[in-house]
This record gives sequence, C-alpha cells and structure tokens, in this order.
Amino acid sequence: MACGFTSNGIIGTHFMAYCGDLGLTATFAAGLLALMGAFNFVGTLASGYLTDRVDPRLLLAVYYVVRGLSLALLPLLPPGLAFTAFAVLFGLDYIATVPPTTALTADTFGRANVGTVYGWIFCAHQVGAALASWLGGEVRDVLGSYGPAFLASAVLAVCAGLLSLGISAPARRDARPAA
Repeated sequence: MACGFTSNGIIGTHFMAYCGDLGLTATFAAGLLALMGAFNFVGTLASGYLTDRVDPRLLLAVYYVVRGLSLALLPLLPPGLAFTAFAVLFGLDYIATVPPTTALTADTFGRANVGTVYGWIFCAHQVGAALASWLGGEVRDVLGSYGPAFLASAVLAVCAGLLSLGISAPARRDARPAA
C-alpha cells in the first residue's frame, strides 16, 4: 500500500498539478515525468540485479527511506531546474521496490504461490495509489498546498522502509544469480 501511495498515488497523480501551482509549464512538468520514467527503467533493472545479490529486506528499506527523503525534500526545492534532480532520484526509485518485493514473496510463500500472493500485494498497491490520489487532492483543496501531502507520504515511505527490516529472514534463497 505504501508503494502505491508514494508513487502512482501522490507523484503520478499530483506532480503535474503541483508544478502548475508553482508556475511551471505543463511541458516542463511532463518532461520531468518523462525523465522519471527513463530513470525508472534504469533503477528497476539495477534493483533486479541487486536483489539477486543483496538481502531484499535491506534493499526495500533503503528504497523506501530514499523515496521518503526525496518526497520530504520536494516542497523545499525551488521550482525549476532543482526539480530535475528530484526527477532523477525519484525515477531511480519509482518501481525499484518490485524485484525485492517479488523475491520476498517467493521466499516467504513459495514459488508456486507467487502469482496469487503478489496479486494481492498489487491490489494493496492500487488501494494505496487510490487513497493518495484522493487524499492528495483533498489536502490541496483544504490547505491550498500539496506540501503537507508530500510530507505525509514521506513519513509513510520511511515507516515502510523501517517495517521492511522487520520481515522475517527466508530460510534459503532458491535462485542463484546468473554468472
């Protein structure tokens, strides 16, 4: 749920409107989203590589804490080119949580159950995205700013990172990295 809330829900839905609130053009904001997408590709591939070599619980913790810090910094950044650094950082982390989450699902529930269990995880992801889409808009309408919504999302992401460290260690990893 935290992943969907802090990615698709708050950034995917409200980032362009936030840029508009700050006087940035839709073209500039769309370019930042495209940049996030490009770095998302790089970050997810790197995450898959790392998941085969590093404890996925640790990776999730790092990814969520970095995501949280980037969301906390967003309202503090001056509008414009500083958002480019945010787009790169957030893009690297956008979907990087999928490989370690999938690995932990397989390790915890068995390879034969990955499809079903991950389906429920993805359902929770979408519930989080829907909540952030709605709540982010409510916060903006009531308070006149997306800042508090980004900060609340940051807290949720950091909490998810800390909770990731509490996941029980798998008995063994079935897959070995390719040579």
